This record gives sequence, structure tokens and C-alpha cells, in this order.
Amino acid sequence: MATPTIPATSPRALQNVIARIESSGNAFALRFEPAVYAADVAPSVAARIATLHGADYETGRVIAATSWGLFQIMGFNLWAGPHAYAGTLYEFCADTIAQRLAFETFLADRGMNFTLAELLGNVNKLIAFAAAYNGDGIRYARAMRESAAALGYSS
Repeated sequence: MATPTIPATSPRALQNVIARIESSGNAFALRFEPAVYAADVAPSVAARIATLHGADYETGRVIAATSWGLFQIMGFNLWAGPHAYAGTLYEFCADTIAQRLAFETFLADRGMNFTLAELLGNVNKLIAFAAAYNGDGIRYARAMRESAAALGYSS
């Protein structure tokens, strides 16, 4: 088992656990979600993305329907709301600090800004967090525990 260099009470510890699961630490990782594209879930966000990138609406829809970066944040979340990312997709993927800040903002905006220590110490909170972040609470909570253990954190 590895020895963690970052305490489980630091926001960076949770970031590292999630990044390990979502992207294997690849800042340029992407995952297109056809069902999100087909549903056209956020047309105003897709239009904003298209304008920001100098692209057509369909390209904006593709970007909105894709999860991006270390934490696989969906485009329709990344470029929406009061804390919308102001840069382009390439700028986001090339800037891991911006990705970490976007992840922290995403969590805070949803009341999910817990530390890894808090989540590992409370199985109900861990499952609720996992379900809210990824949709499959028990499976994702298990993946979080496995990722945390691989990084040297214990529950």
C-alpha cells in the first residue's frame, strides 16, 4: 500500500481519488455520452459553447454532451450557471489547475464539498456522494474506496 503524501482532510486527496477513477489522471480524457446528445439537455448551454468556440450549434451540443478532463465534468455543467468556465475546451484540458478549481466549484455548488476523510468515515455519506457524482452510488462508492486504498488512504 502506498503512503499518501496529501492528508485525507485536504481537498486534493478527494480530487486525486476521483481523477484516478474518472480519467486515470489524464487531463485530456473525454467521454461522449450519446444519450445526453440525443436528449439535447441544455440547448442554451450548447449555444453558449458554440459561440465561445466559434463553432456551429451541433458542435456545441457535442461538447455539452461530453465529459472532460481529470474529473470528467460534463460540458453542460462546465459551461453553465454562475460559475461557468470562461475559456475554451482546449484551455480547460491544458490547465489542470482550472480543472481542479472547476471540480471544487462543481462540488460546492451542489453542497457536495466533503473531504475524503469525511466520506471514508461515513459510509452513508460516501454512497450519497457517489450517487450524486456518478449515478451508481454503491458501485462508485466501492470504486472510490479502492482508489483511495491504492493511493494509501484507509477507511
